[in-house]
Amino acid sequence: MLFTDKCQNFATDRILEAAFYIDTERGNYMKTIVVCDDVEIERLLLKEILCQYFEEINEEVSIVEYDSGETLVADVEEGYIAMDLLFLDINLGDMNSTALVPALQKLQPEMKICFVTAYSEYAVQAFNLEVDDYVMKPFEPERIERVIRKCIERNPADENETEMQPKRIAVVCADRTVYINAEEVVYIETYNRGCRVYTAKQVLEAHQTIGQYEKKLPAFFRIHKSYLVNVDRIQEMFLWSKNSVALRMEGYPENVLSVSREKVKELRERLER
Repeated sequence: MLFTDKCQNFATDRILEAAFYIDTERGNYMKTIVVCDDVEIERLLLKEILCQYFEEINEEVSIVEYDSGETLVADVEEGYIAMDLLFLDINLGDMNSTALVPALQKLQPEMKICFVTAYSEYAVQAFNLEVDDYVMKPFEPERIERVIRKCIERNPADENETEMQPKRIAVVCADRTVYINAEEVVYIETYNRGCRVYTAKQVLEAHQTIGQYEKKLPAFFRIHKSYLVNVDRIQEMFLWSKNSVALRMEGYPENVLSVSREKVKELRERLER
């Protein structure tokens, strides 16, 4: 595994020479993850989590550190570095990252960006800039791992999800089992030990868990631990409260469904397919 510190006292060409050598010697494409934060201890903590994760799954990556947004942009403009995933601190010492993101997205549109900050009020800015994810300090390993899986380990099998979607599903209630067309389901919500199934015609209380329905309905989208939605039935996505995003669904305009912060970008992509 290659770990490359990119600070102001390191030469960029030397870093790239080392990364290219290891990549070509092994004959495999090596993912590049960049951590850009002007606080050294924060970079080291995040790099340690990344190191442990990739060691556990036995995958080699290049992890590059930057302590300056200006230096990062300059290297990208010169073609010195191509990123798969960028962990970007919002409050850099030399510039605000909300101004940095559009330039990076234009230069490397395929790159995934995850904002890193200690302040929750930046969630709305992350949403407006359409970055891929948003994590809070102090770092939680499980949260960082979810970002990695979402941004650079996504399975392209999603394209076949509608072919696996069943036409009808069984909703097991207390005194009966109701069979409904899957396309009639608007959304499913956790309720007590089971869930509520909201359809175009009625609301059913089911014994099955939301996780069971998630497996049966691969074309649906889990926007939150409490909600599984039919993407085709989404009426609107909007900023709700101070730092969150929510949905309204067809037929249930009075119900507001909160979207988990880490799901916003992926949901937007699904809606724009």
